[in-house]
Amino acid sequence: MNGYDKAEAIRYILAHLDKKEVKAVADSLEEYVSLIIDADQAYMLENDVLDEEGYAGDGYYDDDDALEYILAKMEQSVELTPDRAMALVVLVSRYLELNQEFLEQSGLVSYE
Repeated sequence: MNGYDKAEAIRYILAHLDKKEVKAVADSLEEYVSLIIDADQAYMLENDVLDEEGYAGDGYYDDDDALEYILAKMEQSVELTPDRAMALVVLVSRYLELNQEFLEQSGLVSYE
């Protein structure tokens, strides 16, 4: 996504995340958020939401599909106990909300 600053997004998400909700993965939050962003970007490319240059494509971003896609990618990337898996579901769900807020506040998306 053109203009998307991954490091700034990670800082924003971590600053606005209720860490009590994801206590089981608290030791890996920054790493997990980074992996989640990468998986989200891959989802958008594969579904033509974004093109290779980061511009809007013709695809539709479906939150439910994105959540499933990101979780599947994360399960391939990290070892999870049942507690960590549940916390990861919460983390990805909150990521989707907080990343949207970040995009809006950064002026990267607008609904006007």
